[in-house]
Amino acid sequence: MAAMRYQRAVCFLLFFVMLASSAQAQTGDWKTVESLPLGSRIAVRAEFRVICFLESVTPDQLVCELPDHDQTPFRRSELAFERRQIREVRLLHSEAADALVGAAIGASAGAAIGASADKNHRAGGALLLGIIGGIIGGYTTKDFVLVRSQLIYRR
Repeated sequence: MAAMRYQRAVCFLLFFVMLASSAQAQTGDWKTVESLPLGSRIAVRAEFRVICFLESVTPDQLVCELPDHDQTPFRRSELAFERRQIREVRLLHSEAADALVGAAIGASAGAAIGASADKNHRAGGALLLGIIGGIIGGYTTKDFVLVRSQLIYRR
């Protein structure tokens, strides 16, 4: 019994240390933004938040391109932000990473629903709805930021 309490305490402390270390702000200066590789997927927060791909950075301006799915004939595909307007810049993981997390969430939800639906066909229902949920979850979440982003710059 004492060993179990010890394990719980150790697990709780490890969890707290991981949580506290991930909560630290990682702000950099503008030079960090300038050193990002072109084509990086970033989130820029100015008047509004936009997810785009880095095209160029100067000491006074950041230019990025919207993803293909956000481009329309009546909307500019390139956005230019003045440095003084930018509140923060975050480096994002790829769309594939977000889609993979969404697929896992969708597959888990689908499998849980399928397993609870019919006593006689639990495995089949879980498999079928898990696959469908994974496809839907992966497709719909690729445009959302599900994987933690890295704060590069904050004003």
